[in-house]
Amino acid sequence: MRFDDEHSNSDDVLADARLRSHKFVQIVFCFFTVLFAGLALTAHHAPELLALAEAEPRRIADTFLVLAAAYALCLFVWERIYSAKD
Repeated sequence: MRFDDEHSNSDDVLADARLRSHKFVQIVFCFFTVLFAGLALTAHHAPELLALAEAEPRRIADTFLVLAAAYALCLFVWERIYSAKD
């Protein structure tokens, strides 16, 4: 009986650790998505804040948007993988 209690307790600890790591990854990917989307808006609408030359803002804004989309896609894939394991 005691072994079952210890085994159950370790399962709870592992489940809590997995939940915390899942939340952490969600927060990090969301943060980077919002960060790069904000940088794209800044590069497009206020390039002087980033000290960009006149020809560069469009290209740099597009790059930041691609990065934001990539992080959003990574978050989506992470969610699909994580939900498949459950």
